[in-house]
Amino acid sequence: MFLCGFVPMLGQPGEQNATIDPEGLVTLHYDTDQPVDINALQGVLDRDKSERWADATVGDEEPFDRIWLHLSATHDGTVRIQADKQAVTSGLCIPAIAVRSPGLVKDDSLAYFTFRRAEDTPGRWQLGAIGHGPAGEVLAGSIVEQIIAWAHDRTADPHLTAYPTGTTPPKDVTGKLISKPEVRLYLAYNRT
Repeated sequence: MFLCGFVPMLGQPGEQNATIDPEGLVTLHYDTDQPVDINALQGVLDRDKSERWADATVGDEEPFDRIWLHLSATHDGTVRIQADKQAVTSGLCIPAIAVRSPGLVKDDSLAYFTFRRAEDTPGRWQLGAIGHGPAGEVLAGSIVEQIIAWAHDRTADPHLTAYPTGTTPPKDVTGKLISKPEVRLYLAYNRT
């Protein structure tokens, strides 16, 4: 069983969800303030598909949930993808954790975090991403970049700074800005 603990804004006020396939088997969850055009994503799983793989692997009980943090710290289009059993078994959508895996969206393209059995290492899973649509390969590459960043220091925590909305943060504040109705969050990893 894989462990996944951090899910940004999961179930928070302002979260939206919508299916992206005609049968309603795959759902995207996203915040209302995110640049997600759900109409443009309809049928995206039937568009061009590309796979990208990192050299990073995990064992059956090793957590990889911090990859989601890396994506949230770098991409505005970080969403949660949920695929039901039929979507997974048919190969329509095979996220790492069917009910809760990170993905990236941009316009009419989508990529999501996945894994497969490592060919050269029994008992290990190779981490990667599957992309769909015109920018799917680029988005999958962005996920793989963050998998690699995570793999270099798997327990690294991001630096999080929060300021109430309406206040002016210091000029030296850095990180990806995540604006919410009552707070502005700055999320960054200190890269060495």
